[in-house]
Amino acid sequence: MVNIVGEHASYHLQYETPLRTDIEAIAGACSDWVHTSTSADAVLGDAATAVATARAGGRIATLILPADTAWNPSRGPAGAMAVPALPKVDDKRIGQAVQYLRSGKRCTLMMTGPLLVEPYASLAARLAVKTGCRLLAQQSNARMSRGLGHPNIARVPYVVAQARAALADIEVLILLGANPPASFFAYPDQPNMMSPEACDTFVLASRDDDLVANLEALADAVGVDRRSPLVLPEPSLQRVPEGALTADSLM
Repeated sequence: MVNIVGEHASYHLQYETPLRTDIEAIAGACSDWVHTSTSADAVLGDAATAVATARAGGRIATLILPADTAWNPSRGPAGAMAVPALPKVDDKRIGQAVQYLRSGKRCTLMMTGPLLVEPYASLAARLAVKTGCRLLAQQSNARMSRGLGHPNIARVPYVVAQARAALADIEVLILLGANPPASFFAYPDQPNMMSPEACDTFVLASRDDDLVANLEALADAVGVDRRSPLVLPEPSLQRVPEGALTADSLM
């Protein structure tokens, strides 16, 4: 996503006006990249950089344009920039994840981002069926596939007691782009992390890595057959629900 935000003319920012605000501070709270153009000519490269940055791993880029950068003349359009390549899959980390999945321990694969929508959510479900691991989504995510025929991947509960109970039996937590499940707030005599103290947490890939490539590499490493029919375990929705409208039937 690329956000274009208008700003006072650069030479007008020295004055205290009713519409003046710290746009960079506001945008920085919800953007991966924030930049203010300094001239009409600078907009050419800045805009290309914003697009390339946003396309690298699904980031949010915010470009702030002072009014005079819009009405002053410029050299003309700039060419597109190459999208920065995401880090390659680390074969050693894939191998370590495979060892965990084959260890016989209760493993959970916790994901976020593009892995929660199709076709990757179904690939993750096939991996879960193949290895017996549990799938889990971090607490907050941009999008998740839901409905008939889609795997119903649970999220980490928001309430501390519920989250602790939901994660209580995990022995190995494999993170694929997801953040470690920390409590939404600190409480006296309560743990900061929702996973058990004895749980072995393994970061397979961070949000800045190619999450799709890592999931595909892990699925291939454990022998997932992508062409086989996906048999969804309950409570995934495999037929149109009947009866009263409830929270479960709505999902």
